[in-house]
Amino acid sequence: MFLVKKKPMLTAGSLLIASSVMAGFAYNKKYSPAIWSIHVSKTDVPITRLDQAADFQTPALTPEDVTDVPAVFVADPFLMQDENGYCLFFEVMNGETERGEIGLATSEDGETWVYDRIVLKEDVHLSYPHVIKQGDDYYMIPESVEAEGIYLYKAASFPHEWQQVKKLVSGDYTDASLFQYNHKWWMYAAGLDNKTLYLFWADELEGEWRPHPKSPLIKNDKSNSRPAGRVVIEDGRIYRYAQDDGPYYGHSIKGFEVTHLSEAGYEEKEIGVLLKGSGIEGDWRQDGMHHIDHLKLAGGGWLAAVDGHRFNHQNYILWKVKSMFR
Repeated sequence: MFLVKKKPMLTAGSLLIASSVMAGFAYNKKYSPAIWSIHVSKTDVPITRLDQAADFQTPALTPEDVTDVPAVFVADPFLMQDENGYCLFFEVMNGETERGEIGLATSEDGETWVYDRIVLKEDVHLSYPHVIKQGDDYYMIPESVEAEGIYLYKAASFPHEWQQVKKLVSGDYTDASLFQYNHKWWMYAAGLDNKTLYLFWADELEGEWRPHPKSPLIKNDKSNSRPAGRVVIEDGRIYRYAQDDGPYYGHSIKGFEVTHLSEAGYEEKEIGVLLKGSGIEGDWRQDGMHHIDHLKLAGGGWLAAVDGHRFNHQNYILWKVKSMFR
C-alpha cells in the first residue's frame, strides 16, 4: 500500500457537511443535509431518461442499511457482475469520521440487495468507486482528491480486498471515469471547482497517462463538467454523463454523445437532461440526482444504478447530538 498524504481540502462530501455546519452556526436553527439513497432496476436501453424515472419508486439501499459504520448517506453506485451474482460498490459517508468510505452490497438477481460491509477505507475521503474488469482482473479508481492524485486499486480478492497499485495522474481531480475505445484508454476527471472537465489517455491501463491536447474540454461551467457515472459505449457510440450542478450540487444529470475522439481531437453533442429530482414531497429523490451506472446483462438489457437525495431540514443542535450517538 502506498503512503497517502492527507491534504486539508474540501471534497464533495466534506464540502456538503462543512457548508451545512457553517449554516447551522450562522442561523443556530436549521441544518439541511442531503440524504442520499440508491436505486437499482433493469432497463432495456443504456441511456436512462426522465420518462423512465417514474419507475424509481423505492431505493434499494439507504443509510439505514449500512450496519458497520454510522452512515449519513450512500451514493455514487457502480455495478459489477461475477460468478456469484451482482456487486454494487458505493460511497458510504461515515458520520463519525465525516469521511467517505467504499461500501459493498450484493444481489443474486439484481433486484434484491443486501448490504455486506465496508471494503475500502483510507486516511482520506473516498467516493465514486469506479470499478472495471480487465481480463480476469478487477480494478477500482475511487475518488481520493485529498491524496493529490488519481489512484488505481486492484482486487487482491474480489470483491472484498483491494490494494493500491499505481498513481495514474497527479493533481486535484474528482470523479475519474475510465473507458476503452479504439485500443486506447481514456479518462475524464473534473476539477475541484466542478466547473472544469479534463481528459487523459494512455496506451495501457497501468502505463503512462497523458493529458489530451484539447484538455480541459470544458471551463467555467457547472452544468456539464463533473462526471456523473460510467461512460457507456454501445454500437460504437460513446455516451458520457455529467452532473448539472448549476442550480445547486446534486441537482440533475445530463447526457452527451461523443461524436469524435482521437489522440488529437474531441467533439461531443448534448443529449439533454436525463434524470432529476421528482419534486414529490418526502420522496427519496425529491431534490435531485447526480449519478448513474449501467451494466450490460448477458441475457439482454441493462441493469441501472442511480442515486438521489432529499434535503432533510432539521434543528442543527439536535442533529449534531444525534449524530454523535449513531
